[in-house]
Amino acid sequence: MTVSNIATIPDIPGHVLLYALEAWGHVRPLCVLGARIARTQRVRVTIFTPEGYKDQIYTELARNIEDECLELIQIHVVPSNRGNGLNALDMKTLSNSFTAAYEELIRTDPPDAMIIDAFCNDVFKVIRLKSKKPVKIYLWYPAAATVFASMCSPKEIGGRGDPRPDIYAEVSKSGRDIKEVAQEIVLNLPGELLCPPGMHPMYDHELFPQVLDPHMLSNLSYLWLAVYESIDLCDGLIFFTSEEYEPAAIATVKSWLAKPVYTVGPLLPSPQERSNVGGENGLTKDTRKIKNFMDGILNSYGIDSMIYISFGSLIWPTEPEKLWTVLDVIMAKRIPFIMSLGAPSATIPDEIVDKVKKYDLGMFAPWTPQQAILSHPATGWFISHCGQNGTFEAISAGVPMICWPYLGDQPFNAIHLTCNFDVAYELFEVRGGEWGSKVIYRTGTTPEGTLEAVRKEISRVLDEAFEVGGQYKRINMCKLQKTMSTCWKDGGSSKMNFDELVETFIPRTGSK
Repeated sequence: MTVSNIATIPDIPGHVLLYALEAWGHVRPLCVLGARIARTQRVRVTIFTPEGYKDQIYTELARNIEDECLELIQIHVVPSNRGNGLNALDMKTLSNSFTAAYEELIRTDPPDAMIIDAFCNDVFKVIRLKSKKPVKIYLWYPAAATVFASMCSPKEIGGRGDPRPDIYAEVSKSGRDIKEVAQEIVLNLPGELLCPPGMHPMYDHELFPQVLDPHMLSNLSYLWLAVYESIDLCDGLIFFTSEEYEPAAIATVKSWLAKPVYTVGPLLPSPQERSNVGGENGLTKDTRKIKNFMDGILNSYGIDSMIYISFGSLIWPTEPEKLWTVLDVIMAKRIPFIMSLGAPSATIPDEIVDKVKKYDLGMFAPWTPQQAILSHPATGWFISHCGQNGTFEAISAGVPMICWPYLGDQPFNAIHLTCNFDVAYELFEVRGGEWGSKVIYRTGTTPEGTLEAVRKEISRVLDEAFEVGGQYKRINMCKLQKTMSTCWKDGGSSKMNFDELVETFIPRTGSK
């Protein structure tokens, strides 16, 4: 792949650096944002990425920008931080790899502004320490604004408040490791009622409805601490959402945060580029096989007949036997499916592989062109963990969802999609672990969590999904799709926010 040298284009005044946590749901929308920034032909863009994402990023950029604008984007490879799926959250390694690359960049072409993942607080510190001129740093928040509002807002307006004073006090008093203390305080979930802005209430323990790896829990707790520090260090915040999707949450954030807030979601190929959705197929060697499979399903079973299953690039069920139970029901009902194995920890037992091979309507793929699959007329439902990226892709394609959330913004998106928009079902019996086994506020019930309970629930949901109840949700999803399609049109909230944001990247006379 040829990488352009943006330093050779002196007539473009602005230069912005983009950097995201090593997870595709964080990286992909930031790439689209970078492409749209370069498209203005007023700002050059540098993207720092690990080797493993380089080709995917280039493919994503090519789908979203004309060739003549690609020369305004430089892709700079930094050492990878990804191993077994948990190392992607190792902030020390991430910070070290960024520092070396940043020091090299500022010697030749120092950026005027940066867009940095909210969870990379050490990177914010490096930029402030190493930069040789004033730079603006924007916090990139690639998740739902509702979780930000609920977790970060002051207690007096319904948030959980800043935990740092309590964490630092305990560390100073006891000498204990800060990660250990952060986990103890952030994950203190006594069953208090949360009232997310614009959503149905939920108990605090519903933030983590699944069994989670202890190492991931420790990292996640520390990452929340990182977000608070990133807020302090940034000059403004960019949310991967829109006012059309989360108006109440965005209003709440703006009510207390004394910094500029920009909403720029969704970030997908524009309608005129939608024909280029096939460009996404370059991300996997299974492209032709996947397309042939879907075309065959469409010819034999018709539109909306297939289920697509994906838990993203980082999440994989920690109680996989529940997933195998769901697959058993799908196959017993003779429903076609494609399942993505995008997470590094995604593994399929031999007996399950053999069972699906004998089943002529199922397919596993290590990486899937998700937008192409969701846009295919054969796809009828999306079983998802409800990350922000996949949620917006489903809405853009008009595909209703079956929610299986794990953490972060996912439980909030599940509530939003099922209760506010009525475009999805949520699976409750797949919940488990210390918090997932507790009472659910919306239903007043406690999940049994047994495989038989999972079997009964998914059977009921699938029966309804492919009958009248599911059609009603599909109609609602099409309405939401139409509403969200206005975000980037002239006068749309995201387009106006984007235009205002780009203006801040242009260096003023005498600022160099």
